[in-house]
Amino acid sequence: MFRIVFSGVFDRYPQLRIVTHHAGGFVPLLAPRFANIWPDFEAEHPLPTKISRPLIDHFRKFYCDTALSGFSPKGLELAVEFFGADRVLFGTDAPFGVNAGRTFISETLRSISAMTVSPETRTAILSNNAKRILRLS
Repeated sequence: MFRIVFSGVFDRYPQLRIVTHHAGGFVPLLAPRFANIWPDFEAEHPLPTKISRPLIDHFRKFYCDTALSGFSPKGLELAVEFFGADRVLFGTDAPFGVNAGRTFISETLRSISAMTVSPETRTAILSNNAKRILRLS
């Protein structure tokens, strides 16, 4: 994600859609830290990039999946908060993992069910977002 962002991919290709894995990894968790430190860091050590500012907004241009490989409704809520409900898509690590991935599927579905989001957001994550970006409906 960092290489894509800092190489300016989203500035050059604003319509590009990239789905990242594991609810965006640590980016949603550390986004406030990044947003706060980058301006000061750049003042002393200019980043070798010419991308538009604020930098953290480029990370919000990704889509992400729900493959957290276990029960983690709060982790998924953080991804929704960071990327937006329209950029989170159902995904698991199946067929890898316990029981050929069936455990990951059931735990991901259980996490989505336990999220404190609207029924519309839940439906969007489970199917409508993928249908929209894949132009299936």
